[in-house]
Amino acid sequence: MGRKILFFTTDQQRYDGLGCNGGLVARTPNIDNLATGGINYRRAHPQSVVCMPSRSTMVTGQHVATHGVWMNGVPLPVDAPSVARTLHDAGYKTALIGKAHFEPFMDPFLRYTENK
Repeated sequence: MGRKILFFTTDQQRYDGLGCNGGLVARTPNIDNLATGGINYRRAHPQSVVCMPSRSTMVTGQHVATHGVWMNGVPLPVDAPSVARTLHDAGYKTALIGKAHFEPFMDPFLRYTENK
C-alpha cells in the first residue's frame, strides 16, 4: 500500500467559493490547506451535469455512455468497476461517508396499477 488518499467532493460548489481558487467571500482554510498539499483540479468539468451520472463517472472512471447511468434514478450496475474496489484490491481500506445517492428510484405514477 502506498500513500494515504483522501477524495472528497462537495455538492453544488462554485469554483470561486473556495479561498484556494481565489474566492474572497467564504473562508475555507481547511480545504485551502488540503489543496496546497494535494491536487486541485482547476480545469475539470463533469461528464454530466446531472447528479447520479456524474457521481457514477467519478466512482467508475467511465463515461456516462459506458456505465449507463444516464439520468437520476438509473442504478449503477452492481458489476461496474470502481475506484474503491481497485484500492481495496491494492490493500487499502476504503469508506464512503456522506451523501452518495446511487440508489434507483421510480416515479410514483409508474408504480401505479389500476384495479379493474
